Order: sequence, then C-alpha cells, then structure tokens
Amino acid sequence: ATAHRRLLARFVQHQVAEMVLALDGASATAGRMVDDWLAGLDLGEQWGVRIVSAKWHSVNAAKRVVDLAIEVVGGAAMFRSHELERLYRDAPLMTIGEGTSDVMRMVIARSLVSGAEVVG
Repeated sequence: ATAHRRLLARFVQHQVAEMVLALDGASATAGRMVDDWLAGLDLGEQWGVRIVSAKWHSVNAAKRVVDLAIEVVGGAAMFRSHELERLYRDAPLMTIGEGTSDVMRMVIARSLVSGAEVVG
C-alpha cells in the first residue's frame, strides 16, 4: 500500500509539473508580447503574429491543463456536477472563440511567406 501511495504521489507531482510547464510557456509568450508593447516597439504586422502566438499557446495550455487534471481526478471528473467536466466541455470552445488552431497557424505561415520574421 505504501509503494502504491508513493507511485500515486509521483504521478500527481508529474501531472502538476506538466501543468506548470504548459501554463508557464503560455505566460512567457504573452508576457514577451506585453513587454514589447509597453516598451513601445514598432513591430508593424509582427504584432498580429505575436497576438496569434500568445492565443495559440494560451488555448493549448488551458486544454492541456484540463486533460491532465482529469487524469489525476479520474472518472469522477466526468460527472456533470464536477467542475472539470464543464471545463473539459468548454476548453475546445476557446479555439472557436479565439480562432481555430489551423487559422492561427495560417496567420503565422503567411507572415513567414511574406518575408516577415516571426519573433518570439
């Protein structure tokens, strides 16, 4: 039983670490964009790429965190009364409200094709 508890604790720690990494990456991307804006950098069309990049990282981090949390909680998360069930249903909607991941990638690709350098 003790070995099982240690294994479970390591699993939960691993999942939480993955959540932190996902959120940290999204936060860093958005933070760089905000820092550049506050510094008054004139990036022209590059702002669109920065915004799309921050959205893409944020939406994917949110979806990843919900998936990992459900793995930790288990089947109980799928009951309608559980908050994770609602988050699991709502997470994919963020890609619709913010633009699908494919559209976001297309914006970045167009920027690359047009010769603009993707920064950050």
